Amino acid sequence: MKIAILLSVFNGELYLGKQVKSILEQKDVKLDLFIRDDGSTDGSRELVESIAATDPRVHLIIGHNVGYKRSFLELVNEPSMSDYDYFAFADQDDLWKMNKLAVLQERIVRLEEKNTHLPIMVYSNGKVFSNQGEGRRLYQRPRIISSFIDASFRPLYGMSFLINLPLRNILVETEASNFDLWGHDGWTAIVASAVGKVDFVDRDLVLYRQHGDNASGLKNDYTKFSLGFLLATMKTIKQREHSWEYKLSSLSEELHVSLSDKVNAQSASLIQRLTSSNENRSARMKLFLSSDFTAHSKVQDLVFRVLLFKRKI
Repeated sequence: MKIAILLSVFNGELYLGKQVKSILEQKDVKLDLFIRDDGSTDGSRELVESIAATDPRVHLIIGHNVGYKRSFLELVNEPSMSDYDYFAFADQDDLWKMNKLAVLQERIVRLEEKNTHLPIMVYSNGKVFSNQGEGRRLYQRPRIISSFIDASFRPLYGMSFLINLPLRNILVETEASNFDLWGHDGWTAIVASAVGKVDFVDRDLVLYRQHGDNASGLKNDYTKFSLGFLLATMKTIKQREHSWEYKLSSLSEELHVSLSDKVNAQSASLIQRLTSSNENRSARMKLFLSSDFTAHSKVQDLVFRVLLFKRKI
C-alpha cells in the first residue's frame, strides 16, 4: 500500500521545510510527496528542488497560479495518481505527528475490509499552534459526518484527511460547476459523504499553524451554551440566512447532476426531499421534522429551518 501526499505551495518558504520534514518522517507507511508550486515568487521552488535532489520520494510540479483550491485539484488529477492506494492533502505551513498516516491508513484499511470498492474518507483531530505553542483542538467535540449537509456547513480541514483510490477516481470524474464555493477539502468531504463513507479519528495527529497569512482560517466551534455562543449566534444568523438562500437546493442539484448514478440511498432520499421542499408543503413539514436535516449545530439547524419556512432552502 502506498500513499500520495498532495501539497500545494505558494510563497511558503518560511515554514515549508519543517512541514516537508514532518511528512517525510512518517512512520510505518510508504509514501511519495507531490509538491505543486502555484507560481511562487520567493524561494519555495528552489527549496523543494534541493529536498528532491536528496530524497527520491519528493516530486516537484511547476504550475501557474490558479489559487490553492484549484492547485489541489490539479494534483488530484495528475495521471500518476492512479498508481497509489491512498491520498492525503498537506498545507505548506502545518506539522504532522509522526504516526498520522499510519493511524489513518489503519482505519481506512479496516473500513475497506467489508467493501474494497467503497469510496472512503477518514480524518483526524489535531491541535492549533503558533509561536506561543499549542492551543485548542481543531474539533473540540467529536465530528461525525452523517450526510452531505454536515460536510457542507461545518468546518473541515483538508490536511487532516486521508482518502482512498475509489474516492479519488470519483473526484477526477466529477467536476463540480461551483467547485470554488466548496474548495478542494469541502468538495471532497461532500462527495465522500454522498457516495461512500466518512469516518473520524479523534486523535491529535496534525498541528495547524495559525498565523496572519493562512490561506484559510480556523472557524469558531463553540462547544457549549455560553455568552460566546449567544453573541456568535446573534451576529451571524442573519448573515448566514442571506448567504445560504437556496444553497442546499443548489447543492442537491449539483450532486444530482454530477453524481446521479453514484449517490448512496440516504443521499438520494435527502436530495429528493430538499429539491421538492420549496414546492410542496407536506415535503417541507416532513423535512422540518427530519433528523436527517441537520448539521449537528444549533446555529446551522436554526438557519436551515428559517430558510425552509421561507421556502428558500
